[in-house]
Amino acid sequence: MSKVKTLEYSFALQSFLNKVQKEYVYQKNGGTSYRETTSELSLHLAHQVNDIVPFLDRDRAKTTVETLRPELDKYRKEDMAKFLYYVAKDLNGNATLSQDVLNYVNQKRKNRRPLSFVKA
Repeated sequence: MSKVKTLEYSFALQSFLNKVQKEYVYQKNGGTSYRETTSELSLHLAHQVNDIVPFLDRDRAKTTVETLRPELDKYRKEDMAKFLYYVAKDLNGNATLSQDVLNYVNQKRKNRRPLSFVKA
């Protein structure tokens, strides 16, 4: 693996772990106990796997969770796989946006009018 690819990969992995950590903190400060536990278990699993690639495919994410956490119930494993899959896909999608799309979004944000609440 080239040095540039290694740096990109380590940055993607660190972004993935940070985003999972951020979601755990969010759930801890107001989420349901079920979601808090799911995000906590997902964070531990993400650190255990230490790779973003298994979570870029939903079936592979599910297999990874089932293999590493067989003691959990079916629904918890499905929720963890879904959670990790969507975090990975979101990061991957944002990383692969073309410059044209980014420029378009930034232009739309710049031209957006402020919200106003008008009584009808």
